[in-house]
Amino acid sequence: MDVRLYETRDRSTCLGVFDSLTPELLDSSARPSFESWLDRAAGTYFVLEHEESVVGCGGYALSADQSTATLCWGMVRRSSQKMGLGRFLLMYRIREIGNEGSVRVVFAHSPRPSVGFFLKQGFRVNAREDEAHETGIELIELVKKLTVSVIRCDPAQECGANDLRQYRWLCAAKSIGAFYDEEVHRYLKLTTVQGQVVYHFAIAYPVSDPRVEA
Repeated sequence: MDVRLYETRDRSTCLGVFDSLTPELLDSSARPSFESWLDRAAGTYFVLEHEESVVGCGGYALSADQSTATLCWGMVRRSSQKMGLGRFLLMYRIREIGNEGSVRVVFAHSPRPSVGFFLKQGFRVNAREDEAHETGIELIELVKKLTVSVIRCDPAQECGANDLRQYRWLCAAKSIGAFYDEEVHRYLKLTTVQGQVVYHFAIAYPVSDPRVEA
C-alpha cells in the first residue's frame, strides 16, 4: 500500500472509484460535486495505491482558523473493501491532519451504512444531517478529538537520566509522533476514565553511551 498526493492524471480513476460505490453508498447525482472537488483542488487530497493500482482516495479541508479539519470524499473501490485499506487511508489522513499542528477536532460526514466504520476508529456521532449533502444522500456527522501532547524532557526530573549522554538517547527515542489508537484502547479494555492509548514507535530507558561526550 502506498499513499501519495492526488494528481490530475488520477481524475478518471478516482471517478471510477466513486462509480463503484453507487448506488449503495453514494448517489450518482453527487458525481458532479466530486468532479468539481477534483478540478478545483479544494483541499489536500490523496490517492491510495495497492498492487500498482489506485483503489481509493480521500482528503481533508481545514477551517479558516485551522483549528478543525473535515474529511472529504474518502472512499475505497468496492472490490477492494474488507481488506483494511479504508482504515489505512483514514489513519493516514488523521496523521497528516495532526502534522498540521493546530487541528484539535476532525469531522466526518458519513452515509449511514458506513457510520460503524468510523465509530470503530474512535469517532462519535455528533449530529444527523436531515438534508442530503454533496453525496446526494443522508449523512451522519461524526467527530473525533485530536490531542497531541508535546513531550518536554528534563534530564533529572522527567527522564530519569543521570547525565547528558543518557538524556540525548532517551529524548531521541521519545521524539515521536502520536495519535489516539482506539483499536489498542479496546484491546486493553481501558475505559475513558482510565486513560487513552496512543500509537507509539519506541519505548526506551536511559542508557549511558561512552562514545558520547557530555
